Amino acid sequence: MHRLLIGSLAFLWVVSGWCGLPPVSAQVTLVRKYVEGDTRAQSIDTSLKQTLTINGANVDTSSQQNMVVRAKVGKRTAEGELSIEYAVESMQQTIKAPGIGEVTFDSVNPDKATDSPITPLIKAASKAKWVMTLDRENKVVSVTGRDASLEGLEERLKEAFKASLDPAYLKKQAQHEIDRIPARALKVGDTWELEETQRLEAGQSLTFANRYQYQGETEQDGRKLHRIDVTVTKVTLTIEGNDLVKLVKSDLKPAKTSGKLLLDATAGWVFSEQHSPQIKGTIVLSAGGQEFPADLDLLIENSTASRR
Repeated sequence: MHRLLIGSLAFLWVVSGWCGLPPVSAQVTLVRKYVEGDTRAQSIDTSLKQTLTINGANVDTSSQQNMVVRAKVGKRTAEGELSIEYAVESMQQTIKAPGIGEVTFDSVNPDKATDSPITPLIKAASKAKWVMTLDRENKVVSVTGRDASLEGLEERLKEAFKASLDPAYLKKQAQHEIDRIPARALKVGDTWELEETQRLEAGQSLTFANRYQYQGETEQDGRKLHRIDVTVTKVTLTIEGNDLVKLVKSDLKPAKTSGKLLLDATAGWVFSEQHSPQIKGTIVLSAGGQEFPADLDLLIENSTASRR
Protein backbone atom coordinates (compact mmCIF):
# COMPACT_ATOMS: atom_id res chain seq x y z
CA MET A 1 0.00 0.00 0.00
CA HIS A 2 3.02 2.29 0.29
CA ARG A 3 3.82 2.31 -3.39
CA LEU A 4 2.90 5.69 -4.80
CA LEU A 5 4.16 5.10 -8.34
CA ILE A 6 1.63 6.59 -10.75
CA GLY A 7 1.56 4.41 -13.84
CA SER A 8 0.07 4.74 -17.31
CA LEU A 9 -0.57 2.89 -20.56
CA ALA A 10 -1.01 4.08 -24.16
CA PHE A 11 -0.77 7.84 -24.72
CA LEU A 12 -1.53 8.66 -21.10
CA TRP A 13 0.93 10.05 -18.54
CA VAL A 14 3.18 8.02 -16.32
CA VAL A 15 3.51 9.46 -12.86
CA SER A 16 4.17 7.25 -10.96
CA GLY A 17 23.53 -13.06 -3.67
CA TRP A 18 21.20 -14.80 -1.20
CA CYS A 19 22.26 -17.63 1.09
CA GLY A 20 21.30 -21.16 0.15
CA LEU A 21 18.13 -22.51 1.72
CA PRO A 22 18.62 -25.35 4.22
CA PRO A 23 16.33 -28.35 4.08
CA VAL A 24 13.43 -27.81 6.48
CA SER A 25 10.58 -30.22 7.06
CA ALA A 26 8.95 -28.75 10.16
CA GLN A 27 6.01 -26.41 9.90
CA VAL A 28 6.18 -22.79 10.97
CA THR A 29 3.51 -20.15 11.51
CA LEU A 30 4.57 -16.70 10.37
CA VAL A 31 2.83 -13.87 12.19
CA ARG A 32 3.01 -10.13 11.62
CA LYS A 33 3.50 -8.21 14.85
CA TYR A 34 2.48 -4.65 15.72
CA VAL A 35 4.35 -3.46 18.80
CA GLU A 36 2.80 -0.40 20.44
CA GLY A 37 5.08 2.62 20.10
CA ASP A 38 7.31 0.95 17.50
CA THR A 39 8.60 3.08 14.62
CA ARG A 40 10.02 1.76 11.35
CA ALA A 41 10.76 3.13 7.91
CA GLN A 42 10.75 1.58 4.47
CA SER A 43 12.94 2.67 1.58
CA ILE A 44 11.02 1.88 -1.60
CA ASP A 45 12.56 1.92 -5.09
CA THR A 46 10.25 1.60 -8.07
CA SER A 47 11.24 1.61 -11.72
CA LEU A 48 8.90 1.45 -14.69
CA LYS A 49 9.91 1.02 -18.33
CA GLN A 50 7.20 0.86 -20.97
CA THR A 51 7.27 0.61 -24.75
CA LEU A 52 3.99 0.89 -26.63
CA THR A 53 4.29 0.17 -30.34
CA ILE A 54 1.52 1.68 -32.49
CA ASN A 55 1.66 1.34 -36.30
CA GLY A 56 5.35 0.44 -36.08
CA ALA A 57 6.27 3.49 -34.00
CA ASN A 58 7.58 3.07 -30.46
CA VAL A 59 6.25 5.27 -27.66
CA ASP A 60 8.65 4.98 -24.72
CA THR A 61 7.85 5.93 -21.14
CA SER A 62 9.91 5.50 -17.98
CA SER A 63 9.81 6.41 -14.32
CA GLN A 64 12.23 5.95 -11.44
CA GLN A 65 11.22 6.71 -7.88
CA ASN A 66 12.77 6.38 -4.43
CA MET A 67 10.58 7.03 -1.44
CA VAL A 68 11.08 6.65 2.31
CA VAL A 69 7.89 6.06 4.31
CA ARG A 70 7.88 5.95 8.12
CA ALA A 71 5.26 4.09 10.14
CA LYS A 72 4.49 4.72 13.81
CA VAL A 73 2.40 2.20 15.77
CA GLY A 74 -0.02 3.71 18.27
CA LYS A 75 -1.74 2.15 21.29
CA ARG A 76 -4.67 -0.23 21.24
CA THR A 77 -7.97 1.14 22.41
CA ALA A 78 -10.21 -0.57 24.95
CA GLU A 79 -12.12 -1.99 21.95
CA GLY A 80 -8.91 -3.52 20.60
CA GLU A 81 -8.38 -1.18 17.66
CA LEU A 82 -4.83 -0.17 16.74
CA SER A 83 -3.89 2.79 14.53
CA ILE A 84 -0.64 3.06 12.55
CA GLU A 85 0.40 6.46 11.22
CA TYR A 86 2.30 6.67 7.92
CA ALA A 87 4.17 9.65 6.46
CA VAL A 88 6.39 10.13 3.42
CA GLU A 89 9.75 11.37 4.70
CA SER A 90 11.46 11.88 1.35
CA MET A 91 10.88 11.28 -2.35
CA GLN A 92 12.91 11.57 -5.53
CA GLN A 93 11.43 10.92 -8.96
CA THR A 94 12.39 11.15 -12.62
CA ILE A 95 9.78 10.69 -15.34
CA LYS A 96 10.18 10.59 -19.11
CA ALA A 97 6.92 10.53 -21.03
CA PRO A 98 5.45 11.75 -24.32
CA GLY A 99 3.85 15.14 -24.04
CA ILE A 100 5.71 16.20 -20.89
CA GLY A 101 9.34 15.32 -21.66
CA GLU A 102 11.60 14.71 -18.67
CA VAL A 103 10.39 15.70 -15.22
CA THR A 104 12.59 15.54 -12.13
CA PHE A 105 11.67 16.08 -8.49
CA ASP A 106 13.49 15.89 -5.16
CA SER A 107 11.61 16.61 -1.94
CA VAL A 108 14.83 18.02 -0.48
CA ASN A 109 14.65 20.85 -3.06
CA PRO A 110 11.00 20.89 -4.20
CA ASP A 111 11.27 24.40 -5.68
CA LYS A 112 13.84 23.14 -8.20
CA ALA A 113 11.43 20.58 -9.66
CA THR A 114 10.74 20.64 -13.39
CA ASP A 115 7.77 22.81 -14.23
CA SER A 116 5.17 20.50 -15.80
CA PRO A 117 1.44 19.72 -15.63
CA ILE A 118 2.08 16.83 -13.25
CA THR A 119 4.57 18.52 -10.92
CA PRO A 120 1.86 19.70 -8.45
CA LEU A 121 0.69 16.10 -8.12
CA ILE A 122 4.22 14.82 -7.45
CA LYS A 123 4.76 17.52 -4.82
CA ALA A 124 1.48 16.55 -3.14
CA ALA A 125 2.47 12.86 -3.11
CA SER A 126 5.78 13.72 -1.43
CA LYS A 127 3.87 15.13 1.57
CA ALA A 128 1.32 12.33 1.90
CA LYS A 129 0.18 11.14 5.33
CA TRP A 130 -2.39 8.50 6.21
CA VAL A 131 -3.62 6.26 9.02
CA MET A 132 -4.35 2.53 8.89
CA THR A 133 -6.58 1.16 11.66
CA LEU A 134 -6.64 -2.53 12.59
CA ASP A 135 -9.20 -4.40 14.68
CA ARG A 136 -8.51 -6.77 17.55
CA GLU A 137 -7.64 -9.57 15.08
CA ASN A 138 -5.34 -7.25 13.07
CA LYS A 139 -7.76 -7.02 10.16
CA VAL A 140 -7.86 -3.66 8.38
CA VAL A 141 -10.76 -1.48 9.51
CA SER A 142 -9.92 1.59 7.46
CA VAL A 143 -7.25 3.61 5.68
CA THR A 144 -7.86 7.35 5.98
CA GLY A 145 -6.11 10.58 5.07
CA ARG A 146 -4.63 9.67 1.68
CA ASP A 147 -7.15 11.73 -0.28
CA ALA A 148 -6.07 14.82 1.68
CA SER A 149 -3.01 14.98 -0.58
CA LEU A 150 -5.31 16.03 -3.44
CA GLU A 151 -6.47 19.18 -1.67
CA GLY A 152 -5.47 22.32 -3.52
CA LEU A 153 -4.92 20.55 -6.85
CA GLU A 154 -6.77 21.39 -10.05
CA GLU A 155 -9.99 19.47 -10.54
CA ARG A 156 -8.64 17.58 -13.57
CA LEU A 157 -5.81 16.16 -11.47
CA LYS A 158 -8.15 15.31 -8.61
CA GLU A 159 -10.51 13.45 -10.91
CA ALA A 160 -7.70 11.58 -12.69
CA PHE A 161 -6.40 10.07 -9.45
CA LYS A 162 -9.47 10.08 -7.23
CA ALA A 163 -10.11 6.35 -7.77
CA SER A 164 -6.58 5.34 -6.74
CA LEU A 165 -7.03 7.11 -3.39
CA ASP A 166 -10.55 5.84 -2.68
CA PRO A 167 -10.72 4.70 1.00
CA ALA A 168 -12.45 1.40 0.14
CA TYR A 169 -9.78 0.59 -2.47
CA LEU A 170 -6.95 1.51 -0.09
CA LYS A 171 -8.48 -0.67 2.64
CA LYS A 172 -8.53 -3.62 0.23
CA GLN A 173 -4.91 -2.96 -0.80
CA ALA A 174 -3.78 -2.78 2.84
CA GLN A 175 -5.53 -6.05 3.69
CA HIS A 176 -3.94 -7.70 0.65
CA GLU A 177 -0.48 -6.73 1.88
CA ILE A 178 -1.21 -8.36 5.24
CA ASP A 179 -2.76 -11.46 3.65
CA ARG A 180 0.40 -12.18 1.68
CA ILE A 181 1.62 -13.83 4.90
CA PRO A 182 -1.06 -16.49 5.55
CA ALA A 183 -2.19 -17.07 9.13
CA ARG A 184 -1.59 -20.82 9.05
CA ALA A 185 1.21 -23.31 9.52
CA LEU A 186 3.55 -23.56 6.52
CA LYS A 187 6.12 -26.06 5.37
CA VAL A 188 8.70 -25.65 2.63
CA GLY A 189 7.04 -25.85 -0.76
CA ASP A 190 3.56 -24.75 0.37
CA THR A 191 1.86 -22.39 -2.09
CA TRP A 192 -1.09 -19.98 -2.07
CA GLU A 193 -2.54 -17.47 -4.52
CA LEU A 194 -3.84 -13.91 -4.24
CA GLU A 195 -5.07 -11.34 -6.74
CA GLU A 196 -3.90 -7.73 -6.54
CA THR A 197 -5.45 -4.85 -8.49
CA GLN A 198 -3.43 -1.70 -9.10
CA ARG A 199 -5.55 1.28 -10.08
CA LEU A 200 -3.89 3.74 -12.43
CA GLU A 201 -5.18 7.08 -13.65
CA ALA A 202 -7.91 7.64 -16.24
CA GLY A 203 -9.91 4.57 -15.19
CA GLN A 204 -7.15 2.05 -15.89
CA SER A 205 -6.46 -0.98 -13.69
CA LEU A 206 -3.99 -3.84 -13.84
CA THR A 207 -4.96 -7.01 -11.96
CA PHE A 208 -2.17 -9.47 -11.16
CA ALA A 209 -2.73 -13.09 -10.15
CA ASN A 210 0.20 -13.82 -7.83
CA ARG A 211 1.42 -17.24 -6.72
CA TYR A 212 3.36 -17.39 -3.44
CA GLN A 213 5.60 -20.25 -2.30
CA TYR A 214 7.25 -20.66 1.11
CA GLN A 215 10.95 -21.52 0.71
CA GLY A 216 12.03 -21.89 4.33
CA GLU A 217 14.68 -20.14 6.40
CA THR A 218 17.69 -18.22 5.12
CA GLU A 219 20.17 -15.87 6.74
CA GLN A 220 21.28 -12.36 5.86
CA ASP A 221 23.63 -10.12 7.84
CA GLY A 222 23.36 -12.50 10.79
CA ARG A 223 19.59 -12.24 10.80
CA LYS A 224 17.38 -15.33 10.48
CA LEU A 225 14.70 -14.71 7.84
CA HIS A 226 11.89 -16.62 6.15
CA ARG A 227 11.77 -16.47 2.36
CA ILE A 228 8.63 -16.43 0.22
CA ASP A 229 8.91 -16.41 -3.59
CA VAL A 230 6.34 -14.57 -5.71
CA THR A 231 5.36 -15.36 -9.32
CA VAL A 232 2.84 -13.54 -11.52
CA THR A 233 0.72 -16.14 -13.32
CA LYS A 234 -1.81 -13.86 -15.03
CA VAL A 235 -2.41 -10.18 -15.72
CA THR A 236 -5.58 -8.37 -16.82
CA LEU A 237 -5.97 -4.78 -18.03
CA THR A 238 -9.28 -2.91 -17.74
CA ILE A 239 -10.31 0.67 -18.54
CA GLU A 240 -13.55 1.92 -16.99
CA GLY A 241 -15.20 5.30 -16.73
CA ASN A 242 -13.00 6.90 -19.40
CA ASP A 243 -14.98 8.83 -22.01
CA LEU A 244 -11.97 9.42 -24.27
CA VAL A 245 -10.23 6.04 -24.46
CA LYS A 246 -11.89 2.62 -24.53
CA LEU A 247 -10.28 -0.79 -24.28
CA VAL A 248 -11.50 -2.97 -27.16
CA LYS A 249 -9.26 -5.98 -26.59
CA SER A 250 -6.42 -7.04 -24.33
CA ASP A 251 -4.13 -10.04 -24.53
CA LEU A 252 -1.38 -9.49 -21.97
CA LYS A 253 0.79 -12.14 -20.35
CA PRO A 254 3.63 -12.18 -17.81
CA ALA A 255 6.77 -12.65 -19.94
CA LYS A 256 9.19 -12.75 -17.03
CA THR A 257 8.48 -12.64 -13.35
CA SER A 258 10.65 -12.91 -10.28
CA GLY A 259 9.94 -11.85 -6.76
CA LYS A 260 10.69 -12.67 -3.15
CA LEU A 261 10.03 -11.28 0.26
CA LEU A 262 12.00 -11.93 3.44
CA LEU A 263 10.14 -11.93 6.74
CA ASP A 264 11.78 -11.41 10.12
CA ALA A 265 9.58 -13.74 12.15
CA THR A 266 11.09 -12.65 15.45
CA ALA A 267 10.33 -8.98 14.89
CA GLY A 268 7.19 -9.80 12.93
CA TRP A 269 7.77 -7.53 9.93
CA VAL A 270 8.87 -7.83 6.30
CA PHE A 271 12.61 -7.19 6.23
CA SER A 272 12.88 -6.72 2.46
CA GLU A 273 11.18 -7.61 -0.79
CA GLN A 274 11.82 -7.51 -4.53
CA HIS A 275 9.43 -7.97 -7.40
CA SER A 276 10.15 -7.54 -11.14
CA PRO A 277 7.26 -8.57 -13.39
CA GLN A 278 7.53 -7.98 -17.14
CA ILE A 279 4.25 -7.83 -19.05
CA LYS A 280 4.01 -8.28 -22.82
CA GLY A 281 1.19 -8.62 -25.30
CA THR A 282 -1.25 -6.80 -27.53
CA ILE A 283 -4.05 -4.37 -26.78
CA VAL A 284 -6.58 -2.56 -28.96
CA LEU A 285 -7.67 0.92 -27.89
CA SER A 286 -10.47 3.02 -29.30
CA ALA A 287 -10.37 6.82 -29.34
CA GLY A 288 -12.18 9.37 -31.49
CA GLY A 289 -14.00 6.65 -33.39
CA GLN A 290 -10.76 4.92 -34.42
CA GLU A 291 -9.14 1.74 -33.18
CA PHE A 292 -5.44 1.57 -32.36
CA PRO A 293 -3.87 -1.92 -32.17
CA ALA A 294 -0.66 -1.81 -30.13
CA ASP A 295 2.06 -4.03 -28.71
CA LEU A 296 2.92 -3.46 -25.07
CA ASP A 297 6.18 -4.25 -23.25
CA LEU A 298 6.03 -3.19 -19.60
CA LEU A 299 8.69 -3.87 -16.96
CA ILE A 300 8.01 -2.93 -13.32
CA GLU A 301 10.80 -3.33 -10.77
CA ASN A 302 10.06 -2.86 -7.06
CA SER A 303 12.53 -3.13 -4.20
CA THR A 304 11.73 -2.43 -0.54
CA ALA A 305 14.07 -2.46 2.46
CA SER A 306 12.99 -1.87 6.06
CA ARG A 307 15.03 0.12 8.54
CA ARG A 308 14.70 1.83 11.87
